[in-house]
Formats: sequence, C-alpha cells, structure tokens
Amino acid sequence: MQQSSAGARGFLDNTWKLGGAAGIAFVVLFFAGIVSQGDAPGYGDNIADVRAFYVDHANQFGVGDFITAFAAVFLFLPFAAGLRAALASADRSDGFWPRVAYAGATFFVVFGGTSSVFMGAAALTELKDIDDSTLRFMVGADTYGFAAAGVSLALMDAATAVVILRTGVFRRWLGFLALVAAVLSV
Repeated sequence: MQQSSAGARGFLDNTWKLGGAAGIAFVVLFFAGIVSQGDAPGYGDNIADVRAFYVDHANQFGVGDFITAFAAVFLFLPFAAGLRAALASADRSDGFWPRVAYAGATFFVVFGGTSSVFMGAAALTELKDIDDSTLRFMVGADTYGFAAAGVSLALMDAATAVVILRTGVFRRWLGFLALVAAVLSV
C-alpha cells in the first residue's frame, strides 16, 4: 500500500510527467468537446441558419462547450505550467521565454473562454428575445475572440520553439513543429 501512495506522490511531484499527461488528456477532451458541439455556424453564415442551430442544438452545444472549458482550465493550464517548468530547467534567458510561453497559454484560455461566452449564452437562452443584429454581434465577438486566442497560442508555440531550438531540452524536431504550429495558429 505504501508503494502505491509513494508512486502516486512521485507522479504528482513530477511536473514533466504530470504536465505531459495533462497535455494528452487536454487534446483528447478538447477535441471531444468540439466534436460534441456539432457543426456550429460561423460569422459568414446566414443569420437564420445561426439562429436555427442554437435553437435546435442548444443542449448539445452547451455540453460540448462545457467539456472544452473544463479541458482548457483543468488540463491545458497544468500542461502549460509543466511545460514552463521543463523549459525553465534548460533556458539560458533567466526564464524569459518560458514565462512568455506560459503567458501565451494563459491568454489562450482567457480569450477562448471569453469569446465562448457569447455562443454559450446563445445556446443557454436558445436566442429568445434576441434580434438579428444582436445575434450578428454575438457571432462576430465570438469569432474575433477566437482569433485572439489563436494569436495567444502562437505566442506560446513560438516561445517554446525558441527554447527548444536554443537548448535542445526536447528533441529539436519538436522545436520546428512548434514553429509550424505558431504560424498555423495565426
């Protein structure tokens, strides 16, 4: 019995393993949430189609939105904290780049969460008493917020790439992959 509690404690104390496990779980849960939301319409879609989606799929969208929010807060942020610790152990910039990476991760959650409020509210209210111009604004704010989330993720990826490529803390191909991810996130 003592062995298993020591093993659990060792895992919970190891930021590398804990952060990695949180990152893998985040990806799985995040994509499960996105898929479960359904094919939500976007900014360029007909406003009648947007309204119909949130009236017809309110519960489905709400559940998917909750799953992605849970994944971002309880899995992505611990992953980012573990990544920061791993990067800081090798970084020669006195922790500058790992802090920039963590700031990008934090802003990703903030912008993503803030923008999801708009369409989450659309699902929750099923758009009762919401006119078309207000709905168009909500979809626009959601779209703009997610664009800011993408830029924040690019900041995290670029800072991570700098540390990996300068220090070799992880395999170098991961640094190049992080650079590609940064460009794609923008």
